[in-house]
Amino acid sequence: MSDELNRNRDENGRCEISPQMLRAQERWDLESDSLTFYIYYEVKSVADIVGQWTIIPAAGSALEYALKARDRFLAHPEFCRIGPRSNRSKALAKGAPAFSDIASLQQWETVVRDEYLAQLQITAPYDQAQEAEKNRQILLSKPRNERLRNEEVLRVKAFRAPEPDLAGALKELAALLHSSVLPKIAQVSAEAIKRFGFEEIPDGPVFSQRFLTGGRCGQERAHDMR
Repeated sequence: MSDELNRNRDENGRCEISPQMLRAQERWDLESDSLTFYIYYEVKSVADIVGQWTIIPAAGSALEYALKARDRFLAHPEFCRIGPRSNRSKALAKGAPAFSDIASLQQWETVVRDEYLAQLQITAPYDQAQEAEKNRQILLSKPRNERLRNEEVLRVKAFRAPEPDLAGALKELAALLHSSVLPKIAQVSAEAIKRFGFEEIPDGPVFSQRFLTGGRCGQERAHDMR
């Protein structure tokens, strides 16, 4: 849309926004939000499933932070406490899906921030990067949003928090599935074959089952599962 706006600018730098451009912007906002939220919820579902095998993201990883941010800002936001800002930023990288921010805590109004700092009794100078990292740890903590202390909520509002790296989290999840989940699936499958006597015949979808008949063991029958 920005390219179209630039093409339509007159010599004074002004341009007219058509109804078609507004509808295109609305579609872009809706689709980027829907895609982003869907990815976060699917990542959470996969993480919960493999977590039953005690396969969890590494501490301090992009995946760990993305999962907690999803809980804080998408699943359990709180009005006037921990929640996303309304003006979410969008990103459309070349060769990558369109993402939208879920927290949008990278910006603030000076007057509002000064009020938060006054309530915290914090004055300049302070290290913004250090304070933001403290907020990252607050978001990673176990207490749910409604159980966070008022001081912690004010800190998040005053010093912001980093936006999750969703692309990095997806790469880490893929690596976790490859390195830990797939071998676990193979192990569970092998245990089931050994325990229940099911074997796959390489020539096709045919399985043989060992069972006891009339006191004799080792007898086999082939069952065509087509």
